[in-house]
Amino acid sequence: MSIFKKLAWFFKMRKRAYFLGGFFLVLVALLNVILPLIIGKAVDHIQRKDLTGAVLTELLERIIGSRLVKHFMEMDAAFYHEYRLGDLMAHATNDVTAVQQVAGLGDTLADSLITGRTTIIAMVLFIDWRLTLIAVLPLPLPALIANVLGNKIHFAYSNSQAEFSSINNKTQESILGNKVIKSLG
Repeated sequence: MSIFKKLAWFFKMRKRAYFLGGFFLVLVALLNVILPLIIGKAVDHIQRKDLTGAVLTELLERIIGSRLVKHFMEMDAAFYHEYRLGDLMAHATNDVTAVQQVAGLGDTLADSLITGRTTIIAMVLFIDWRLTLIAVLPLPLPALIANVLGNKIHFAYSNSQAEFSSINNKTQESILGNKVIKSLG
């Protein structure tokens, strides 16, 4: 203990560094305890099948759908005069599902990009830069194809959305027309 008293002047001079060092040591110790608990809970959820991609994307779809309905309920009459009910129904059904699908695919894409980039960096650092160049050379082709197909899919989806909206509007008009005829008859 006497050595610490003799070096007290140094510890006081470097108190910020010692404080930060102690703080981060405690933080690392806490993370060493907390991370296995979090991983254990995640594994338990996966084992019970209540933490799968399908469950999470279904939950996302349910949350977005309920938020959209709540938003529709808060809108005034002018909003419903400006936008046709068929358009709103089309967006409520198709767009919510599309967002749910994008969320699921986006997560998968992000995972594969991170894994792919990590693998490429490892190849550059540990194997051979020439092999890395050969492996990376064809990568722009799938990106180009995905871009072209993505534009075509977006165009087709927009047309499909417009047709679905038109069908919803015609159905609504037919139902309202039948109600008017029945009320007069």
